[in-house]
Amino acid sequence: MKNLVIIIICLHFHLVSFAQIFDDIDHATPFQGDNAAVKKGNQWGFINKKGVLVIDFRNDFVLTNNIDKMGNTAFYPVFKNERCLIRKLIDNTYFYGYINETGKEIIAPTYVNATNFDEGFAIVILPSREVIGYNAVLKKDIISSKLEEF
Repeated sequence: MKNLVIIIICLHFHLVSFAQIFDDIDHATPFQGDNAAVKKGNQWGFINKKGVLVIDFRNDFVLTNNIDKMGNTAFYPVFKNERCLIRKLIDNTYFYGYINETGKEIIAPTYVNATNFDEGFAIVILPSREVIGYNAVLKKDIISSKLEEF
């Protein structure tokens, strides 16, 4: 009996020591694949099914409109096709890119708009600017700007 009590206590400490306890989480989302988004303040991060924080809390995630089985709507970041949409503010304009499931930036934020990946594809809008001349009166370059959708 004494050995059984010792084994139970050891198993309890063994299981508890591997779980990460989040006591300051504001919101947790359902798992999509191996990860679930968790919110703390204005930042989001991702945990795996063991409860380990695999992507630290950050504020550059793009929130996606998600509808559950009951028809409720919630906005939170998601991984689709192993990519999550992020955005960065550069010169007063948001540019969009993607990270992988380890949090590494795999497509730099260079698009003025982007969608989540779906079946290996995403729609992105890429800006381009080209100097096509010079206005001597105004002493300014003449710029041709265009947006291309891919």
